[in-house]
Amino acid sequence: MRFADVPQTANIKHDIDDTIRRLAPMYVEQLVQFYSSRFSPKQIRKYIVHQIQEEKISADDSGFIYPTRNYWPLLRKYNDAILKANWILASMGCVNVRDAFLTGYPRTMTIIAEDNKAYDIVVAEDEKDILAGIELIRVENELRKKSIYEYNESCKKDEDKINADDPVLYTRHILMTPTVKMAMPYKGQGYQFLCVLDSENMPHYYNIEKIRKTKGD
Repeated sequence: MRFADVPQTANIKHDIDDTIRRLAPMYVEQLVQFYSSRFSPKQIRKYIVHQIQEEKISADDSGFIYPTRNYWPLLRKYNDAILKANWILASMGCVNVRDAFLTGYPRTMTIIAEDNKAYDIVVAEDEKDILAGIELIRVENELRKKSIYEYNESCKKDEDKINADDPVLYTRHILMTPTVKMAMPYKGQGYQFLCVLDSENMPHYYNIEKIRKTKGD
């Protein structure tokens, strides 16, 4: 499924069911925000209520929803990480997203934007999570450079070779933390962007290399 594809007749059942199946747990408000260009809030909420009544979707006491079948409950830490990453997805809107999928730990989600740029999201609650993400980025970059080197060695023509330092080849890494202060010590270690949610769960982005200490930090 490509989220950005808009069918001639939008199919709320297909779009909502598929999104929940692939990216749950989610809040209803995240679906409302993500599909705001395709369906009205009333349509989405009415459909969710119907699916809950039909026992196709279940609602947790804390407010998130998930598929009733074929859903494996996660530890609270990972549930929280997915829910936070889904605020980034929701804010982008379906017309700007080609694909998205959950990726486990320490990377929580990968989003492929409509312009084909890939964004990996590491949701960190503490230093351990941040460092785990840094190590994953380091290992993946080394493997990618090795693959490019081996490919270039096999090329017979120089014009067919790939520039291993071309930033286009690399995923953009977003670190999400509860505060800007938490990310301060980790400049230059693989993350390009910092994301912090405000009290309304609106993502705010920073170039991680340019964040500065402020009074009180």
